[in-house]
Amino acid sequence: MKKLILLLLCACLCTGCSDQTAMTDAPVFSLTAQQQETYETIIDETLNQFYWYYQADSLQYASTTIPQETEETAAIFAASAESGYDLSRYAGREAVVYTVRLQQFNHADGGLCTFYFVGDTLAGVFHSAYDDPESAYALSIRNPFAKETTFAAYESEAESLPYTRASSRQMPDGFCDRYVDEQQYHWYLSFSGHQLMLYRFQNGYFSLQRTINVQSQTGLLPLSAAFTADGGLAVIVGSEIENANDSGQSRYISEKAVFYDAAFRLTGEEITFTSGSYSCVALVDGETAFLNENTMETYTYTQEGWQRQAVYTLGVGATAFLETDLDEDGQKEYLFTDGLDLYVFHKEAQSFHCIWRTNVGVESFSGFLYAGDTNGDGVEEIYVSDATGTAIRYVVTKNGLVSRNEDIHYQQQFFVDDFDGNGVADYILKEGAEAPVKTLYLGEDTP
Repeated sequence: MKKLILLLLCACLCTGCSDQTAMTDAPVFSLTAQQQETYETIIDETLNQFYWYYQADSLQYASTTIPQETEETAAIFAASAESGYDLSRYAGREAVVYTVRLQQFNHADGGLCTFYFVGDTLAGVFHSAYDDPESAYALSIRNPFAKETTFAAYESEAESLPYTRASSRQMPDGFCDRYVDEQQYHWYLSFSGHQLMLYRFQNGYFSLQRTINVQSQTGLLPLSAAFTADGGLAVIVGSEIENANDSGQSRYISEKAVFYDAAFRLTGEEITFTSGSYSCVALVDGETAFLNENTMETYTYTQEGWQRQAVYTLGVGATAFLETDLDEDGQKEYLFTDGLDLYVFHKEAQSFHCIWRTNVGVESFSGFLYAGDTNGDGVEEIYVSDATGTAIRYVVTKNGLVSRNEDIHYQQQFFVDDFDGNGVADYILKEGAEAPVKTLYLGEDTP
């Protein structure tokens, strides 16, 4: 790929591009206005077919020779073929090459797209990721992983594991966090209006153990909650601002964090926030973390009370968080959503960096995040609900996370975890909105 990129750059420098003037004594390649219109119309139609935006003022062209298909150039031929254009038919032919910068739905940089034309025929097309100009992807691949991101395994086509339908009169309506206590009981934290609901899974069923009316205890509304390292709770509390935007919907301002001990009694300890933008609390690498619109602050409990340990710049906010290891390689993945996009982060040394995101930029997600390997291939699937309350299943592929929703129906939601601790993912299936039905499915032990 390096050789190919150098060839394209040389072509532009030696023959000129559409917005360049001739260099002294240098040959200049040019197209008539009609030729440019023909090519740019094909480019526009092709990108529209794959739902890509692009920067029209970034269009450039040059003359070139389509390379031969070799081990070094195989990626661009494969990407072009996957886009529906067999570039190998034109290998070695003289061509016009166009490049244009792509834009995501949220107008973030989508990388560079390259088009080869032989005569008036589009011979081939591929695009390179914004952070890896040596890469080559089909136009159908929108969000590849960040450069040099690797996983130990990827999602397979394996069918679902066998599941047993179980009876449980009480079940959480989703859960924002989970905790395993010293007796190996699995606890699940859920919201019901402005109350916290604590469920325990034991002997094959859920039971509601505690309801906490945070508002009556603190005078403020619970906005986000998570277990602490010792099995207590950290809760972000705040107040509601009515009709805070043009839609007439309310929004909430965070004011402080309050804490409950392992017996779920209010401790009286607090952390007062310096801004109202804290929207999510989570247990991250064993430390209690508070996330606002730009940073994540981690705290641990000491003899002097809750002490801040670190501040990480993420560049995004969060309404839901999940720490997991998608491919069981020992490196954790940190999943966030801010309601607009889904993000996956890795931690390297003392910093977090985003390895993947949806790049939508509009209200797209609701509820909490879940992950579990429901088909036994060693790679977890990610479940999140869209704005309609319908689950989206994301799977790990070599080209980034990809949604696979063929078997998911409207307003079905999946709340996934290993409830019974047997090493196999279980799930609650919720169906419907007005009169929802919840069903518990337990994964069978595998030999």
